[in-house]
Amino acid sequence: MLTLVLLTMLSQGQDTTECKTNVFCELVPDGWECQIIKENFSEDDIPKHTPTPEAIVKYYHPNREFENMNSIGQERVNPSLILNLYPISRKNELSRFIKSQQYLSHCIPVYYGETADYFIITSPCFKNKGVYAEEANSAIADLYKALDCVVVKRKYHLNEHLKFEKY
Repeated sequence: MLTLVLLTMLSQGQDTTECKTNVFCELVPDGWECQIIKENFSEDDIPKHTPTPEAIVKYYHPNREFENMNSIGQERVNPSLILNLYPISRKNELSRFIKSQQYLSHCIPVYYGETADYFIITSPCFKNKGVYAEEANSAIADLYKALDCVVVKRKYHLNEHLKFEKY
């Protein structure tokens, strides 16, 4: 009986934030790697001028590549995506913030979607390192499909100014 009481107390003490964020890695398709970061964030993983998130989810596919032509020449790039998670209670504040930032730079914050617990922000720079060619979009399509199982994309009209694929 004492064991049951102790187990119940321990299970109630589990980090609910961890349980809520784990779903983002549990759904990844085969071949994708997922990392959840909850502290010591790199500023390179947060869109410019954006508040510090509660967690960052980074996706990377090490066995898939697409070509990208940049100023140096042609390079092979692995598909990747970075999502910044904020408490859903900050949705209105963050929506206003996104609208205020929409014309500032290429690495602007954009609305990705939301769950019951999180308002999710990303950046055009955080999807496939900013590459939006057909081959790059195809390389990440299975991850997007998996994320659609848990992330709802509402029509807040926050990304209308973007000239490329909608998030």
